Amino acid sequence: MIKTNLTILIVEDERLIALDTAMLLEDHGYKTRIAECGESALNIVNNHADIDLILMDIDLGPGINGPETAKIILTKHSIPIVFLTSHSEEDMVEKVRAITRYGYVIKNSGDFVLLSSIEMAFELHDAHIQLQKQLRALEEGERKHEIFLNSIDDLAYLKDESFRYILINDALAQFLNKQKQDILGNTDFDLMSRQNAEKFRTSDKRAIGANQIIVTEEEFDGKIYETRKFQVPLGQNKKGVGAYIRDITEQTHIEARLIESEERFRTLAESTPFAIMIYQDNYWVYTNPAGEQISGFSAEELYRQKFWEIVHPDYRPLIIEKGLKQQSGQEATIAFEFVIRQKDGADRWVYLNERFITYLGKPARLISIADITDRKIAEEKLKLSEYTYKNIINSISEAVFIQAPDGILLDMNDTVEEMYGYSKKEIIGKTHHFLAAPGKNDLKTIDQQVMNAFEGKRERLIFWARKKDGTIFPKEISLSPGAYFGKKVV
Repeated sequence: MIKTNLTILIVEDERLIALDTAMLLEDHGYKTRIAECGESALNIVNNHADIDLILMDIDLGPGINGPETAKIILTKHSIPIVFLTSHSEEDMVEKVRAITRYGYVIKNSGDFVLLSSIEMAFELHDAHIQLQKQLRALEEGERKHEIFLNSIDDLAYLKDESFRYILINDALAQFLNKQKQDILGNTDFDLMSRQNAEKFRTSDKRAIGANQIIVTEEEFDGKIYETRKFQVPLGQNKKGVGAYIRDITEQTHIEARLIESEERFRTLAESTPFAIMIYQDNYWVYTNPAGEQISGFSAEELYRQKFWEIVHPDYRPLIIEKGLKQQSGQEATIAFEFVIRQKDGADRWVYLNERFITYLGKPARLISIADITDRKIAEEKLKLSEYTYKNIINSISEAVFIQAPDGILLDMNDTVEEMYGYSKKEIIGKTHHFLAAPGKNDLKTIDQQVMNAFEGKRERLIFWARKKDGTIFPKEISLSPGAYFGKKVV
């Protein structure tokens, strides 16, 4: 399908041929400009930003020829160039191919060949632009990922299906006392004692075969580490294992001393506003005053209950399953949100953090519970607020835009889609320049007016806009400062 409303620069030293070519292209919906020499072509390209493709004759008479002109243009501009030539020799074809990959057309090949070559050049250029965008996004994503991994103190890695390291952070390299290049591509058996390597391999295998995060505590060189390992899809039906590892030696020692010292534990537990509770063999064996308050039951009443009896019925099967696994030591530490039902029948949202301990010489589970009901209510109000906001702006018949200080359009109402022909997804993330009619606005002045609005000054202006179908129309714009979910906007 031939694209239209695009501008093609015809670089041809023979005036009649140039005019004939221009008429053909214009009959098929293209706009054209003509340059009779290389110097004129350079001047047009450098001073007109609307050139979408160049049809370049190789022989341009006196002055610089077509290939030389193309080389100069491509140093500053990314414009597809199709060569128009009477040459078909192999050396000339290779010379043209070395400059641009958009092809060439032998003169007098016919209108269909010329139009098809131009259409294919546009398609190839579009594909190239999309590929460049994807590569930039991929590089940016990889860069951010690397920065993130290296900013955390936890050890982090990714291993392939053969348990070879394929990604590590600086903390892991420092932990192993090796350079990254000496670690990547190797397994634990290449980097540490067989005893430690076998221990890590066991938990790696559990993680790569599971559909959940596997949390374990592992000893290494006298220290205790909490490992969170999980399956990672690697493509081509292959799976790897990722992990975050944290040194919890000091934390573990503190917890052990705390639990062993009943008096100190009770002093700490009874002074905290959070519920601190312990269950053992399915029954509660300890609660602090905050636990009594959040559940509505006295300590004596709780000690006669199984740990899941205060849980809301909708969440009870999940809590029973997790609790039984935790008592057996299958999960070392967990944290999640759920609903409990108080003694008076009232429901409360809570956040629970739970870990394995030894209590009075026997395995048990220590949990801390925070009441997050107010937070949940606030979240629901925020959702309602956002829903109300959407309804309000969508009830306005005029186009409404929300713009950030950096010029990026954050949101808009439904009228914008109707007025401009673009979907919100196509506009959000761009600036107002995207909707501007080419050559019809003083964008520098408009940008300054936008900045004035951010500073508190109301502005009014006439903005020439372009719809998705190319229609150009004027709009009176009113700029006012405001706030958008806590952000300063116009």
